[in-house]
Amino acid sequence: MEKKIITNLLKKTLFKGCFLLSLVLFSTNLNAQITVDVSNQSLKEIFKVIETKSEYRFFYNEGLKGLDKVT
Repeated sequence: MEKKIITNLLKKTLFKGCFLLSLVLFSTNLNAQITVDVSNQSLKEIFKVIETKSEYRFFYNEGLKGLDKVT
């Protein structure tokens, strides 16, 4: 039973370490900035503009209310 506890603790520690390492490796993209002119456009159109000017992709339910509302 003690061996099982040590094994679980090791797995949790390894998972946390991998998670933190992946955050560090991918944090360079968190500092990226883009500028877009999105006046008088709907949220759906704004998402499309951001997707064309960056590597970001948006996944959302097309049936959500307010996506076609002009901001």
